Amino acid sequence: HFKKEREKMSSSNYTLPKILNECVDNVLIPNCNNINFKCKLTPKGYLQSFSISDDYLYGFVNINNEGTDNPFNFTHMRDGHGNDLETSQFGTGFKAAAVSSCDLLNVFTNVDGKFYKITCDFNKMASEEIAAFSFDPDRCEISKDEYKRNHPYNTGSTLVFEYVKKTVYHKTTPDKIYREISDRLSECYTDIINNSDFNIYVNDRVVMPEKDYSEEP
Repeated sequence: HFKKEREKMSSSNYTLPKILNECVDNVLIPNCNNINFKCKLTPKGYLQSFSISDDYLYGFVNINNEGTDNPFNFTHMRDGHGNDLETSQFGTGFKAAAVSSCDLLNVFTNVDGKFYKITCDFNKMASEEIAAFSFDPDRCEISKDEYKRNHPYNTGSTLVFEYVKKTVYHKTTPDKIYREISDRLSECYTDIINNSDFNIYVNDRVVMPEKDYSEEP
């Protein structure tokens, strides 16, 4: 049952930097050029919600498939997970990150020119009486206008994490979270930023690569 899986994933101690790495790695392959992380804070300075948007050309492919062929199935595997040139290896990272960090995940995606919204209400899924159905998120086709209202690019997907747990990130401010998250992303992805047409943004501000002092005169 999803409830048992949720209990296990909730003990994984996902923090915001680790969640971002999982989501960036999930699309950090050819055909993605931009990723944008945005967040909203509560009046007391804690994360209320955050989103991760990408312009990956194909979106969540196979979204209409059944069983393990569906990317939102917790045992999903795709061919790329065995490809050493790709960074996504196991296929459950972003889902485990979402389950561990929030109560509601909404995903907006463009697949083959059609637009979809996937809603993972983890409280609802955990209370589902039939175990086999407890892993099924709600999925519906939406209009292009709704997709564009929730997603900044013409292709790709936006993941919206809502009702975020306080353990995910400490109390902060907009400027402080930009500096801290930018530093972590820069540390992890500098080589890729420098060697490919790839940009990462934090609240619409670009993440700069780390300075390589061995290259400085």
